[in-house]
This record gives sequence, structure tokens and C-alpha cells, in this order.
Amino acid sequence: MAECEALGGDGVIGIRLSAAEFLSHTMEVTVEGTAVRARSLTRPPAPFTTHVSGQDLARLLDSGWMPFALVFGLALAARHFDDSMFQQTRLGVGAAGNREVSGYTRLVNDARREARRTLEIAVGERGGEGAVIGEATLRFSERECPRQFEQRSDYVAQAAILGSAVVSLERSTPATRRAPLTIMKLDRRAEAAADDAAGAADPSPAAPGLSARAFAYWSSRRSD
Repeated sequence: MAECEALGGDGVIGIRLSAAEFLSHTMEVTVEGTAVRARSLTRPPAPFTTHVSGQDLARLLDSGWMPFALVFGLALAARHFDDSMFQQTRLGVGAAGNREVSGYTRLVNDARREARRTLEIAVGERGGEGAVIGEATLRFSERECPRQFEQRSDYVAQAAILGSAVVSLERSTPATRRAPLTIMKLDRRAEAAADDAAGAADPSPAAPGLSARAFAYWSSRRSD
């Protein structure tokens, strides 16, 4: 964000994050993106950040949504390898060797559910109405049981969700605001064509462009 401001930009799109081990006990974290500037007299007081590409940003704006901040959902879940899991994973023949391991299922579900919950909290804290998800990962690891219980191990699941918080450009009062869809329809060309056909017989003054409306809204929102 500091580099974007130094370049005179209004936001950073297409953000990519990477992390790798650097030397001993050191992590190198890199954040890359493309600074953009609005063709508008209205400028946001601080740059927005989003992982979406330029094309997806245009689709979101055309659908009435503005991505404005990166958000994360992170969670860790652990489960001890108990007797029930031992019985379900031991070698068997036929149906006995092909079954769901309920302990693994609960471990995965717990990690994913907590990651979604922390993501929702992050969106709410930033004032967003929803999120566009860019990446969701699930990683597993095994550790020695701290209590050395029955000489068995613990299994750990790490769930991470990366996305961008979004707000509606036509947000109404909190009591009547429309809830975002789980899957947002970004292509509004059919609706636009119907609006053009309806407005052909009854012309009205030209409305401000998407860029002007988006940054005017974002600027007023940041100043509140």
C-alpha cells in the first residue's frame, strides 16, 4: 500500500502472496500486485487492495460490487489417533477395508468451519457485506502426542482462505440491505440489454460512469 501511494495509485489489484523458507528459521513473504489509478476527480483517501484481476474487477463493478480489502480466514484443528480411528484404518478385506474414517472427517470439517468463521469475522470487522474467495487450502501434518498416550500420534489440519471483502455500490440501510449470494452472478449483460431497450423510448440524463461511482462511494465510506 505504501508503494502504491508513492506511485500515486488508488488501489492494488491482482495481489499474489507467496511465502518460502529463507536461510535458517526465517520465512520470506512476498506480496505482488498491480497499482491502478482511477480516471475520476474523486480519489479514495487510502488505496484499496484485492486479489481479483482487472477483468474480474470490471465484472464486479458492473454487477454493483466493490472489492476493497484483502481478508483471511485461518484455523488449526487437531485430533488424537484414538481407538475408533485405529479400528477404522486397520487393514481389512472387502467392505471392512473401505470405509469412512469419521475422525478424519471431523478433523477436516472442524478446520474448514473455523476458517470460514474467522473469514466472516474479518469481513465484518472491515465493514464488508461478503467476500470473493481467491484461494482455499487444506494441509495436514502429524505430530507426536504431547502426552505420549498409547504411543500414538496426533493429526493436525490447517485450513486457510484468502479473499477480498466486498461492499455493494448501492448499499441501503443495514435493516434492508440485500445479502450477498454464496455464488455471485457477475455477468449482467442480459440485464443491461433489457435496460437499454426500456430506456430507448424514454431517454434520461446520462448517469456517472462505474469508475466515478465506485470511487465516490469508496471515498465517502472511508471518510465516515
